Amino acid sequence: MSLKMQWLITNLNTGQDNRPPGAIDTTNWMLSHQRGLIIAPTGYGKSGIIFYYIVERLRKAKTEGKKLVFTLSTPLLVLNDQFYTDLIEVLTNLDEDLINKDNCVFIDNSSDKSQQTGVVDARTRISKWGMNELRAELNKDKPVLPEFIFIISTHKSYNTLLSSKDNFVLGQLRTVDYETVCIFDESHTLVNGSMGNQDEEKHDNRDEKNDPIYMDELDKYADCIFLVSATPPKWQAEWLKEHL
Repeated sequence: MSLKMQWLITNLNTGQDNRPPGAIDTTNWMLSHQRGLIIAPTGYGKSGIIFYYIVERLRKAKTEGKKLVFTLSTPLLVLNDQFYTDLIEVLTNLDEDLINKDNCVFIDNSSDKSQQTGVVDARTRISKWGMNELRAELNKDKPVLPEFIFIISTHKSYNTLLSSKDNFVLGQLRTVDYETVCIFDESHTLVNGSMGNQDEEKHDNRDEKNDPIYMDELDKYADCIFLVSATPPKWQAEWLKEHL
């Protein structure tokens, strides 16, 4: 069976990284920093940069016995589905037993009331939960969760992870010893929702609506934050400089 991401899977399995030097340097930079703005033109291989980073973080966490939660967000459901499908393909076709049904779960936060459950891959049987299942587990006295959690969101639904109405889900995960890694793809549609309308920088494309994110809350609960875009607005670079 031909796999769309076979080129990246081969790179990761052989350890021979044949991506462009700039892509390799960007992944290495991410691995040595906690927050940053990743600027890459369309077609440059942003997914490869992000997926390489995720695999290396998982490898390091397994070696060190640490727990990780990745929140991965895109602006549109169609992009969300593509990103999620490609990531699953990469992670479930590595030679090493990096993730499996015992050490990993995927959470569907693609809408505020998401209930989509099941498995992410028929072969590996890795579980897919809805947000209600994650909330229920976190509200137990002794939550039972695997080492690795992937929360897949759209930008519009992301604030459910940061809202007091949901008991600050990211904050709860940190209290049970997870390191939180937050990646926003196509981040140019984001605005700082913590600022309200004050100094809000609108995106140029009138067909795209701006998605507010509670950046002040994200700053409290995220260990790593990466904003990824070909055309980032100025406020994102300025915010990251102030919150390194």
